[in-house]
Amino acid sequence: MENLSGTDRKQLIDEIGNAMQLMARSWKFDPEVWLGLNLTTAQLKCLLFIDYAGSTNFKNLSDALGVTPPSITDVIDRLVAQQLVSREENPENRRMQVLKTTEAGRTFIAKLTESRRNMLSSLLEKLTQEDLFVLNRIFNKLVKSNIGRQGSQG
Repeated sequence: MENLSGTDRKQLIDEIGNAMQLMARSWKFDPEVWLGLNLTTAQLKCLLFIDYAGSTNFKNLSDALGVTPPSITDVIDRLVAQQLVSREENPENRRMQVLKTTEAGRTFIAKLTESRRNMLSSLLEKLTQEDLFVLNRIFNKLVKSNIGRQGSQG
């Protein structure tokens, strides 16, 4: 068994990180889905952030993107026009609008992520049952560790 202390542990972590980066770069998205996008990069970023947040407002969105609220107004207008995002009045503060992903927006995002999930599935199919079990156990540990970390930060 290899020595897992000190430098060897850091080296293993670095190698795993490098392998994950190489895998992520090699994963291809379905070009038909991505080439058919009718969104700018800014619109896609806004849509993904709003969906991830569940709901947000212009201030939180602009803070997350590092821009001023007025600079994303046109971006949101276009997402609303495409029925990917809804803009609703905030009952607690009428001057602040709540932005939410619509059902069409969630469906759109699901189509975008489906090809990555399919690619991962095809890679995992190449592993043995034992490897899948080990990988599943490791990823579940990482997820639990990250959830615990998020809970302590929030």
